[in-house]
Amino acid sequence: MNYIDVFTNSLSYKLKKAQQSVQEDYLRRTAEFGLTPTQVYALCILRDKKLVKPSEFSELLRISRPSATTLLNRMERDKLLHRLPDKVNRRQVWVVATKKGLGLMQKAHASLAKEETTLRGLTPADIKELKQLLDTLSSDTPKPLEEDTSPNAEIQEA
Repeated sequence: MNYIDVFTNSLSYKLKKAQQSVQEDYLRRTAEFGLTPTQVYALCILRDKKLVKPSEFSELLRISRPSATTLLNRMERDKLLHRLPDKVNRRQVWVVATKKGLGLMQKAHASLAKEETTLRGLTPADIKELKQLLDTLSSDTPKPLEEDTSPNAEIQEA
């Protein structure tokens, strides 16, 4: 048995490799606008929700609260968003996008959407199916265990 082949043919390895490839493309496309993909996602959230609590960002972006704070600090420094005090609760802060942030987000979002339609030669139907499969894999609902027929099954038995 060749363990390198078993490893490189595993679902985990293939997902990681594909994710890295797509992420590199997204980084390149968003860098044209001085943004990161995460900043684009954060600005999309602000566009849709208008006002967001900083704690909501960590939940919506699935990042830790300290990472969300760092992200918001950088975005505020770059004038992509503002923090506003709550009128009733002085300890509460709201985050709102600036015109600059929304303008850059729209340009970057259009570039990312174009990337998605040309994703490694996949057809729109392929992309739709891939998204559905990934949604199934990333679901929070645990799946019942079945007999393992993956290439890694050989490793577990050894």
